[in-house]
Amino acid sequence: MLTLIFALLILGLLLLLAEVFVPGLVLGIGGFILMTIGVVLSFHHYGAATGAWVFAGTAVGVLSVFGLGLAIFPRTRMGRKVFLSEQVVAGPTEQAAEQERKRLIGAEGRAMTDLRPAGIGLIEGRRWDVVADGSYISQGEPFCVVRVEGPSIVVRPKEM
Repeated sequence: MLTLIFALLILGLLLLLAEVFVPGLVLGIGGFILMTIGVVLSFHHYGAATGAWVFAGTAVGVLSVFGLGLAIFPRTRMGRKVFLSEQVVAGPTEQAAEQERKRLIGAEGRAMTDLRPAGIGLIEGRRWDVVADGSYISQGEPFCVVRVEGPSIVVRPKEM
């Protein structure tokens, strides 16, 4: 019986480890079921003390396999598709675009579409995605750029 319990636990751990390479939960659920059967059999045949030790050892084994899986998964074919391979940082292009948007503060423009609240505006001869600051601006109405919040250019209707 000891051999069967040991085989169930090892096979269950191997199925859990295989789940890292073949995702889909089928192998992981199968491994969990096999390990549960092994722990229940150890409680049934060897008593509470031995069953508790087997359960504790199984828990340590599962956590170890989980940690190993976290270390290995990013290097697998599927892991490379799931995780970013490079750190994304704002480069010179993003910084230049941010500076260009900030330069528009105080500039005047005209709504090319209705701004309710977002739409397209023409500022200094160029089309921009703009957001109205709390009020509806009809197509063709003039506006003034009041601030830039990240990628958003916030505008208000121009006072006549």
